[in-house]
Amino acid sequence: MFQGTPVYGGLVVERGNVPAMVRGQADRLHRQLAQLLCLVPAARPRPAPTDAPGPQGTSAVL
Repeated sequence: MFQGTPVYGGLVVERGNVPAMVRGQADRLHRQLAQLLCLVPAARPRPAPTDAPGPQGTSAVL
């Protein structure tokens, strides 16, 4: 399977296929987050307060 890369093949035999394990965990987390995001209602942006300072610290009221 890893004939072209003997070092990688040896590591897989010794330590397991770590990239495949990480990919599997990432896929699992992605599915869980997708389920959670479907349950959470979309956040609506709050309107800015009317007495907020202008761009240079001045009041927006004229």
